Amino acid sequence: MQATLGLNYNLIQTQKSEIYIGLSSLLRYQSASYYDAIGVICPFVTGFPYPVVSLQNKTPARTFAAGGTIRLGYKYTNKKNILFGMFGNFQMDTNSDVLSQIALTIGKRF
Repeated sequence: MQATLGLNYNLIQTQKSEIYIGLSSLLRYQSASYYDAIGVICPFVTGFPYPVVSLQNKTPARTFAAGGTIRLGYKYTNKKNILFGMFGNFQMDTNSDVLSQIALTIGKRF
């Protein structure tokens, strides 16, 4: 779960189109159950007739992080005030996670 708060600045703005850049701060809670290490123990060690698989977590499963994002995007509004857009986003946080994102947006202007 993630919450962001930021500002956008329109580099180019016409009546129907916008090209913008944005900076945001973020707070994120992350819960992961994926393992960090996997091991296979052979049958002659365990005495079982099949291999035993061992999954280990060495990092915390639940973490909180703070960070920031930078975004570059484009929005177009048609004659019926329907907004279409796309943006690219780059995010970094205190857990050393680096995420990139590309998204399409659709909305209604009032």
